[in-house]
Amino acid sequence: MSWKQENNSLKKTFQFSNQENLALFFLEVAKLSDKLDHHADVRIFNCSKIEFSLLTHTTKSITNKDFELAEAIDKCFQKFNSI
Repeated sequence: MSWKQENNSLKKTFQFSNQENLALFFLEVAKLSDKLDHHADVRIFNCSKIEFSLLTHTTKSITNKDFELAEAIDKCFQKFNSI
């Protein structure tokens, strides 16, 4: 599933088999976000799904920083699922 452009942001939902795996994934994403100095809005629901919404708040639009973080999150998810 690719990122969707919706309401001036990039959005994507990831599904996990349990809350622990979701939490471990989110911790890795938080580290990536801090490293890139760009942070997503996050929503956790149904105990196993996490949705990211990426938007550069200073411009109120999607920028290269959002695409860079989206790519990093996707790579993290691929790595996480290959363990």
